[in-house]
Amino acid sequence: MKLCLTILFLLLCSSFEPSQSEVSLDDWKKAVVNIETESSKYPQHVTDSVLTSLKGANLRQTYVDSLKREYQSSVLWTGTAIYAVYKGRTYLITARHVLFDPVSMDELDHKIRHQQQSKLTKPEAIYPRVSIRTPFEYFRRVNHCNDFSVLNYNYVPPGPKPYYFTMDSSVNDGIGIVSLQAGGYRMMDTLLHLNGYEPIPLEKVCSYGAIEDTDPIVNISYPEVVSVVKRVLFPSEIKMHQSGDVVVPFTMEGKITMYNPSLSYFYADITTSPGSSGSPIIKNGKLIGLVSGANKYGILDGKNIKDPNLYSVGHFVLIVSTSSLCQYLDRFRHEEDQLAEQEKAQEEKIKKTTSRANFSSYAARPAAALQFWN
Repeated sequence: MKLCLTILFLLLCSSFEPSQSEVSLDDWKKAVVNIETESSKYPQHVTDSVLTSLKGANLRQTYVDSLKREYQSSVLWTGTAIYAVYKGRTYLITARHVLFDPVSMDELDHKIRHQQQSKLTKPEAIYPRVSIRTPFEYFRRVNHCNDFSVLNYNYVPPGPKPYYFTMDSSVNDGIGIVSLQAGGYRMMDTLLHLNGYEPIPLEKVCSYGAIEDTDPIVNISYPEVVSVVKRVLFPSEIKMHQSGDVVVPFTMEGKITMYNPSLSYFYADITTSPGSSGSPIIKNGKLIGLVSGANKYGILDGKNIKDPNLYSVGHFVLIVSTSSLCQYLDRFRHEEDQLAEQEKAQEEKIKKTTSRANFSSYAARPAAALQFWN
């Protein structure tokens, strides 16, 4: 009898212990990163048009210089992304608009309209620069901030790309995925490990049970301004590849306010702000969506007309569902393989070219030099 009671007690205790396969909130905090992107403020054709109009114009030089600075300037954006691993490959996963560059797309549309580029070669453009802001714990440990960017071509030629976008026209957003297997993104993967991040295993967090209205949820993100706890400033003569912002994540609690399994999005009542875009919505350790943006309410002016420049932010936050995320990654996998083959062929070509160049250089050396090298 005592043996039976002891076994029953142990079984009851084990049922309350978290499973080793479960993903904890601490695991999630190690996998949520702060992305920084940069793009031109204006499309190139707009900048060229303005600068051309300034030639020969009878304007004060100070005014001309200010216009040049304005139209040649760039803009910094921030967002939140998940560092994830799926079937042995690592990715950054976020909301589509965190990575998608509308300015580059405007320039591309202009080229197509003026027949400078074929419509068949039109890709979706990622921001020209993507970086990872420095986490505070890493900075405290090494007293150094990140100084690394992946520079993307504004217009990726036809063929495989290191990123993948989904689009839901009903909410004008979707999911943005970056593969960390290709080019400079492999170095970014290494940097993430050095920063102390650990990829979240999607196989464990993408399968979840039923979702109901009022279900409690958790969000981890990097709100603009308040998540920056230190700013490292460098002399102007030092060329930095990203900002010196050092950041900490915020953790918020909320609840689902509208969920319908037939829709690719839902709404939640949770605190959010610029910079939170792309951050995970977590229920019981599982990923159920990505923050897209806060609900905006138009404000009426004195004539009872909505002013497009005035709005109030409501409590409801639009969430892009991740129910099909693993399917998107499986679809993207073939393009990753093609890109890997393409990069391997390019590397082999460079090696052969370099080898020939070294041989030619060696053969062209004078006898005295050959003797010295021997």
